[in-house]
Amino acid sequence: MSGSYTGSMTREDGLEKLKRLASRLGIRASDIRVRSLAPDSPEGIRLSIRYGTAELVRSCDTQISKDRNFACLVLWLSDLVRNLERRIETFQEAFQLDGRNLLASGAGLYGETKENLYKGDKTREDAFDIIKSSLVRLGLTLRDIKVEWNARGVARMKLRLPNGQFVEKTSSMQPDTRTNLVVLALWLQCQARNWERGIEEELEELFAANLLPAARKAS
Repeated sequence: MSGSYTGSMTREDGLEKLKRLASRLGIRASDIRVRSLAPDSPEGIRLSIRYGTAELVRSCDTQISKDRNFACLVLWLSDLVRNLERRIETFQEAFQLDGRNLLASGAGLYGETKENLYKGDKTREDAFDIIKSSLVRLGLTLRDIKVEWNARGVARMKLRLPNGQFVEKTSSMQPDTRTNLVVLALWLQCQARNWERGIEEELEELFAANLLPAARKAS
């Protein structure tokens, strides 16, 4: 299930990136902590992020070295911050653990991050290709997803998990339909990458913040 990290990020590079990510989150660098998972997993790494009184923790032990496990967690946090900046994720959605919202209701909405519009040149067709490849990586099919948009350019993705639960994600803060679709596709790609690397072990945990209530499953 895990995907091997093949990049070249050093530990020093990762630590510097964490400092920049802390600044973008509006927290102190000391609010992000890195620990070893030893003795249960000598090469595993644990990353914790404090935001007010809440703490979000993720670990990775699927890679062949501590440095690679650390790099995967840094990239996981980088994905999270970028999605917060693109307004496709809220702090309430980000700070979820076992389906529980770790932040007080209404607190930290969008955090202190600045709006980050997508400025790339990916097309709608590129977005659909990214979605298709991400589904394969997640063990899902095209029958499990519905993508739609309206005249205002708001794009929505609805995904059915193997256990019958539904996930819904919307992007509305980008300038037009194309960019909202691309941002949705890139969000799903992030999820697939983190799933492969074992940072989330269950699809239900991976999509916990975006599960629809049971009463709406048939909608």
